[in-house]
Parts: sequence; structure tokens; C-alpha cells
Amino acid sequence: MSSEFDASQAAHAYPKGIEHGFWSIARNRTIDSALEEAVRIGVRTSRGRILEIGCGPGIVVNALRAEGHDAWGVELGEPTVREAAKPYVTTGMAAQDLDAAFRASIETIMLLDVIEHIEDEVSFLQSILPAFPNCRSLIVTVPARPEVWSNYDEYYGHFRRYTRETLDAAIMRAGLIPERTRYFFKALYFAAKLINTFGRKRVVVLNSPRFLLLQRIIARGFDLENLLASSLPIPGLSLICIARRS
Repeated sequence: MSSEFDASQAAHAYPKGIEHGFWSIARNRTIDSALEEAVRIGVRTSRGRILEIGCGPGIVVNALRAEGHDAWGVELGEPTVREAAKPYVTTGMAAQDLDAAFRASIETIMLLDVIEHIEDEVSFLQSILPAFPNCRSLIVTVPARPEVWSNYDEYYGHFRRYTRETLDAAIMRAGLIPERTRYFFKALYFAAKLINTFGRKRVVVLNSPRFLLLQRIIARGFDLENLLASSLPIPGLSLICIARRS
């Protein structure tokens, strides 16, 4: 079983210009850094082709291509894809049904806030890997820490929030080897914990970001957090894992 966004959920999660908000900017940079780290530890090459499964409107595909990555996307639903991403995103199709030659060209698969929507994420991972015979690595992001479960998770159809241990365990049960797993958005974790402590609801309908300079400044703050606090034993609102195919 899996949960898929309906039209209203997609509209609420991806309003116009959401890619200019601090969360999207900081997350895209975290993903880009993970791809670079995967090169350094030898699980992918610098010019290897990347496929984002469950790419939504193509926000991450756009960001990565702007950084020089050979990034593509596939989405089972049919969202309104950002104009610049349209040549690189396939909608209304499962990843396993893409052209065989294209699937054989993929070196890295990205699942970015996807597997929490799937009840049996291990079986899902095991089902897609055989379709990509030359895939060497996966980049996975998920919402983290069960103690900050909220109405946001329920609204967007999450089955779970992960700890570093439970994410690594799922990755290993699927036959992959987690090479690097770390929390990010650590400041946001404490904000979410505070919201839960006071019994408040999280916002589920996102608005188009305003004050774009301020959004970029806040995103830089999270860059600094990643630089200074990534190795500290502090939880975050999200997890990212670099996994190697065994």
C-alpha cells in the first residue's frame, strides 16, 4: 500500500514559487552535497546520470541540473511540472516502465521524501532495483523522529517518521549498504518539538514564499548548520542517507 497526493494535496505542498522558499533551497543544497559526498566515497561518478523517482513537479531536478548534474525525474502521478524541467521529467508512469536503455543509463536513484508514503518500503525498494541494472547508489531523504509526529504527517499520508537506526535497517533489509546517514534541519526539529509540546497544529497548506532575500538568508543559516552541527549527536527534522548497492 502507498499514499499518493491528490490534486488538493499537491497544490498545498507545491504552491507557485515554493522552490524559492528557504526549506526548498536548503534541502536542494543538502542533496547536492550528498551527491558530491557519494563521489568522494566512491559510490558514484561525478557525471553519472541521476533519476529522481517520485519527483513531483521537478523542483529538485531543476536545481540539480542548474548545478551541472545529469538529473532526470519520473512521477507516477501527473502534477504540473515546472516549465524548465519538462524535457527531463516523465509523468504518469512507474519508474520500472521507463525505456530499458534509459534505465540502464542510471547510476544513482534518488528517493526524496518518498518511502514514508509506502507501507512496505523494503518491498518497494526491492521491486525497483532490478529495473536499474547499473544503478550503484541511492540517495534517500525521509521525515525524521517519531516524537514529532503531527497532523502534517497525517494530512500528507505518511506511514512513519524515521530514526537513523530505523532508516538504516530498512535500507539494509532491502539489500543495500548505508554508507552515510545523518540528520539535517536540526533547528526545525526543535521548532516542531515545541509545537507538539504546546499542542498546536502544524501548517499543512503552504503559501508561496515572500521576502525572497530573507528566504535565501535563512537557507544560508541551514548551510551553516550543516557545516557546524552535522556531526553532533543532535536530531533533525529530516534524514538523508547515501546507500551503496551491494
